[in-house]
Amino acid sequence: MAPEAAHVRLTLVDIFGREVATLLNRQVAAGRHEAVLDVGRLTMGYISFAWRLEE
Repeated sequence: MAPEAAHVRLTLVDIFGREVATLLNRQVAAGRHEAVLDVGRLTMGYISFAWRLEE
C-alpha cells in the first residue's frame, strides 16, 4: 500500500539478488494497488519480492 503518491518499483529477485521480473515500475496514487504475475515464464526456484517506494 502506498501511503501517498509515489514512484513504485516492484520486482521479483532470485536467491542471488538478480532481478527476475518487474511487476510494477510507475507513478501511483496513494492507496492499494494490484500487480499480476504470470509464472508460466519463470523457472522453478526461490524468488522473493523487492518493493521500492520513491517520493
